Amino acid sequence: MQSHVRRISDWTQGPSTGTFSVEGFGNMSKSSGSGVTYKGNVGSPYGSNIIVVSADTARNYQNVVRFTGCNTDSWAVVIWNKYGPDDRMDGWYGNACHHFTLMSGEVKFFAFMNNSQGGFAAAQGSTIPTDSNGGYASTWGSGTLRLW
Repeated sequence: MQSHVRRISDWTQGPSTGTFSVEGFGNMSKSSGSGVTYKGNVGSPYGSNIIVVSADTARNYQNVVRFTGCNTDSWAVVIWNKYGPDDRMDGWYGNACHHFTLMSGEVKFFAFMNNSQGGFAAAQGSTIPTDSNGGYASTWGSGTLRLW
């Protein structure tokens, strides 16, 4: 018997149509500045440049991140834009667009619009520790999708 269930690894194959989807995103926000102070797309409304997508639709988006729970404990995860909703470069100071718990073995996909800048933080348990200034103080990564 042949299975018709698509494997999660198929999310990297890209859309069969050759055209990436923008379904679910808000409008692209205006970029400004240069160098370190460059402000890319934060979505309009704010945060709509980063969306949750299903395993079945992830392949249809151009910029996708896959989070996988790899141990026996749950992890708190946050995703932010470099610039927060107050138009200051403080996205990682408690201004996450997405907060979720990743259970052991669970997989979640997030799509990012082009020209998005930001990062994520993850910590074992149900909360992300913060430093004395309110910045996320745990394992984190950041990136820039400077594609137009």
